[in-house]
Amino acid sequence: MLNEIAGYAIGLLFFCPFNSIVHELGHIFFVKLFGGKITSIDIGYGNVWLRFRKWKVRQYFFMYGSMTFKEDSLAINNRAVRLLIDAGGILANIVILILVISLFNHYAPGNFIKGYYIGFTATLIISVLLPYSLPDGTDSDGKSLLKHLS
Repeated sequence: MLNEIAGYAIGLLFFCPFNSIVHELGHIFFVKLFGGKITSIDIGYGNVWLRFRKWKVRQYFFMYGSMTFKEDSLAINNRAVRLLIDAGGILANIVILILVISLFNHYAPGNFIKGYYIGFTATLIISVLLPYSLPDGTDSDGKSLLKHLS
């Protein structure tokens, strides 16, 4: 029972924000690759707790993340570029998931934390692939991908 409590606490307090940061860095990678200018990066929602340059860590840091960029700053702006930017977060999460699983399998194959990391990461990937709009009007990655595919 103690392992389960520890696993969920570690997942919520460390894996969720880590996955959100990785996810946003995936989007940022493709924005920068195509010459875009990032305007803000938020981890979490609610009141701002920490601010460092364009990064803001918000009160509920363990859920949600977003980044914005100047749409007209992209050197190349077509459907393929928009698809890569929209899918960038998911791709980054998948790459890091594979890397972390490989590291666990090599260095700590029996560690119970690996399953929690996989679970929290898979939940993030699935949840951002679902097509929905948030209350503030922003679209999930899944909804944005569908818009650019149609």
